[in-house]
Amino acid sequence: MKFSAQKATQKIEWNARKLVRLQNAFYAKSFHLLRMPFRTRLESLNERLFARAYKKVGCLQAEGFVSKEPLPFERRFEGVQTEIKIGQAWAKEVFDCAWMHVTGILPEANGKELAFLLDVGGEGLVYDKNGNPKQGITDYSSFFCYTLGLPFKKYVCIDGLVDGNTVDFYIDCGANDLFGNFPDKCVPSQLDVVEVYPEIRGLYYDISVLLAAHDVNKKSKHFDDAYKTVRSVLTHAHLLTEEQARVCRNKLRPFLERKSQDDFCFYAMGHAHIDLAWEWPIRETIRKGGRTFSSQIMNLERYPFAYFGAGQAQLYQWIKEYYPTLFEKVKDLHRQGRWELQGATWVESDTNMISGESMLRQFYYGKKFFSEEFGEEVKLLWLPDTFGYSACLPAVMKLSGVDYFLTCRLGYNKAKKFPSVFRWEGLDDSTVLVHYVPDRVYNSPATPYFLNEGKVRFTEKAVCNEAVNLYGIGDGGGGPGFEHLERIMRERDVFGIPKVKPSKVLDYFRTVDNGAAYKRHKGELYLEQFRGTYTTHSKVKYYNRKIEIALQNYEWLAAMQGTEELPISLAETEDIWKEVLLYQFHDVLPGSSINRVYDECEPRYALLWNRLQEGIVALANRLGGVVNLTPFFIKKPVKIGTEWKYLSIPPYGTAEPSATPALTSFSARCGANFIENDCVKVVFKAGKILSLFDKKSGKELICGGKGNEFLSYRDYGNCWTIRPKSYALARKQKARCLSFRTYVDGAKASAEIVYRIGKSTVRQEVVILDGERCLRFDSTIDYREKNNVLRVCFPVAVRSNEASYQLQYGHIARSTHDKTAEEKAMFEVPCQKFFDLSDGQIGISFLNDCKYGCRCKNGKMYLTLFRSPLGGPSHNVDRGEHTFSYGLFIHDGNLSSETYRAAYEFNNPLLITSVSGTQSSFYTTDNENVVLDGVQTLPTGLALRFYNASATEQEANVTFAKHTCVARIDLFGNALAPHNGSLRLPPFGIINLLVQPV
Repeated sequence: MKFSAQKATQKIEWNARKLVRLQNAFYAKSFHLLRMPFRTRLESLNERLFARAYKKVGCLQAEGFVSKEPLPFERRFEGVQTEIKIGQAWAKEVFDCAWMHVTGILPEANGKELAFLLDVGGEGLVYDKNGNPKQGITDYSSFFCYTLGLPFKKYVCIDGLVDGNTVDFYIDCGANDLFGNFPDKCVPSQLDVVEVYPEIRGLYYDISVLLAAHDVNKKSKHFDDAYKTVRSVLTHAHLLTEEQARVCRNKLRPFLERKSQDDFCFYAMGHAHIDLAWEWPIRETIRKGGRTFSSQIMNLERYPFAYFGAGQAQLYQWIKEYYPTLFEKVKDLHRQGRWELQGATWVESDTNMISGESMLRQFYYGKKFFSEEFGEEVKLLWLPDTFGYSACLPAVMKLSGVDYFLTCRLGYNKAKKFPSVFRWEGLDDSTVLVHYVPDRVYNSPATPYFLNEGKVRFTEKAVCNEAVNLYGIGDGGGGPGFEHLERIMRERDVFGIPKVKPSKVLDYFRTVDNGAAYKRHKGELYLEQFRGTYTTHSKVKYYNRKIEIALQNYEWLAAMQGTEELPISLAETEDIWKEVLLYQFHDVLPGSSINRVYDECEPRYALLWNRLQEGIVALANRLGGVVNLTPFFIKKPVKIGTEWKYLSIPPYGTAEPSATPALTSFSARCGANFIENDCVKVVFKAGKILSLFDKKSGKELICGGKGNEFLSYRDYGNCWTIRPKSYALARKQKARCLSFRTYVDGAKASAEIVYRIGKSTVRQEVVILDGERCLRFDSTIDYREKNNVLRVCFPVAVRSNEASYQLQYGHIARSTHDKTAEEKAMFEVPCQKFFDLSDGQIGISFLNDCKYGCRCKNGKMYLTLFRSPLGGPSHNVDRGEHTFSYGLFIHDGNLSSETYRAAYEFNNPLLITSVSGTQSSFYTTDNENVVLDGVQTLPTGLALRFYNASATEQEANVTFAKHTCVARIDLFGNALAPHNGSLRLPPFGIINLLVQPV
């Protein structure tokens, strides 16, 4: 039976609401409410009391101007004119937009406070008639986990929206709720003028806090008395007047004024985690930022004790561009110390899949923006929602001048438990202080229950009795509502719950960074969820890898020739970087956003790629010949036109092929079922590799099965999660070979294979070149599966207890066994350009040019290629045609710079220009373990990134053509130490070196 789109949408909405009801029931059960009917009745009576805090005294009228995309205030009348009525939908599709012009007559106040209650069936930003944004509103029916608080914001102050008694203002509306849903088909439900009764409202919040505190202190006589008093107050709640509410509040005041005897304290910070794209497009995030910031500016004005913070320089850049008056107010609140800049990076990015240079640029552009606009050097890395943290982060943080790191995700691990506060050591022994929020959420309701649970979960009470609480509505933005702030105001020092101290998070870190003996952890912070994000939406990952390399290629070519008369200016290059960094946001690059996000960013990637290629070709042709833009000497046969030549090209250098004679003899050979050269022989059966024989070592490297085996598994997860049973229990399909042929072209021996697996078609060319121990698998896959994950497997004759996986700067060892719970949990792990299995005598490195998810267990090496999960924001994920490459590189002994050389060249092949050139080199080194990985043009010269790719200390002497080394610098060009003629790096250490033209 096929459902219509409307029925499917209704079903999704019904399931979502059912989930909310189940969550609420679970929450109630945690308080034993299901077994306490009267307690539940008290909650209901208190809600009835809250309804009396506002009395409707008038109605407003509105007309709308609907458009598909947002329009600025100056164009607010350009949409299709629509009458706005209560109960009548104004939008046809999710993410439609409208400007609503709201008018009316304000009734006599008679000494009462007046306000508006507005619910337009979506999200909106209220503007005065002059186009100044005032505050954000959110519809009541937003899908949300109500255990975290109430998502709606509909109370609007009349200040600035009324001229005399004439109401005249505008609302910039979006046909979506907090999470990109189409709530109640965007039907307005409230356009009211109300009288406000602050004592009744205050009594409601008094009772809410006392009831919640009673729930976590059931054996306390103090709260037993408070509970009885609340019961007596609520008996006639529906009849209370404002004066009677004041009397009731006086009865309850002693219970709220008794001081806390708890020595545990929460530093409470208002926060609005805003995903820059997730269940909504990027353009809607800009408007979410305007709604959130305007509301929080108002909150800080109304609640002088409160603080608010938000991170992501990109978000602030949008506010500056689209809401300049809000941006100036934010800067003023920051000067007052009430608004915290949370996070030193451009966006809250992924950290497993981005390159080392991207990681540095996240910090560079983020800190640079905050320094220039706010005059603050941000010391805090803020990644509350990112899906795992690379072991390279501490070293990059230290190079960037960032000392502290906050997250929320670590508390979800089951096998590997992390302390609540700990010292995190990078691979180079760089150390930063980490805190993960013990209640594990960045959108806490700050109720006594959450405070108490956070204290219980906090693991380091022996050395620390303080933690952070982040309260407010997050993900879709909005931040704290009145309920959060009223609650915090009452909980600051109340008997029966931990102390609550409104504060900035940086103050927390500076307080606890007191020399205490915190536990230490070295290496990555692996999350035992979200493993699917290493693969989901593979095309965005393909573009990310390619553009990261293209950006650096262009910058290297510019650095090698000087920055005069560039085809792409440095300013445009910076703009491209910032857009690429935006797409590295932790829901875009990991593949956990809606389809529209990818429908919009992938064409942008293609445009950026083409623009960079134009610049690269132009600059490469100025050099001429064959260009090597890797940090390693490359020696290999290269086909120039119709001739093969053996070229030797220095790192970041060129060679002129016309100066080299053509090759006349080759070792490449093929037969009906094999290809070989002077180093390896590959034998196939039914398209799969039956034998991989290494001639140098005399060893057979395929063992226990066939190599290059495509396996298709049933995928039970969603866009984030691969469930273990997807691999361990699910039925898997194997590929069938449809056609196979071999051929030789000079120094190249190839096998062309076509496979069929399920509904998908795999076309491959398997290539080996003379003199190389590397197999390259150039692949085109028309992927047509649903609910599936596709991997390729090689069972190899190498055994070791550990495999090595490349990170941004170096590599990390992970177990190849499943003996412990922690090892079992790591059934899918991330890597960059390669992972390697070596036994001391021989090793195999599995190379890739755009993949990140992999596995090496019990002698089998897997690369995960595609996922099409059933669940998650996206649908029909990865379906379509994809082109990519992977490879096997054989080497002697353990992992060494040989593999790094092979991986860099695999990802960044030689550039063969159309003009002649000369042999030249920008850079020379006497130690390839010290890798020159990146370049950035600074006002003072070139910043060159070196890292040690080995687990032992290394020293290298380096020289540069027409440049001289000046000093070791930090990320921003500030001198750290003079250059003494050689580079000495600790294991996996990073150095930023300033060089200047001679």
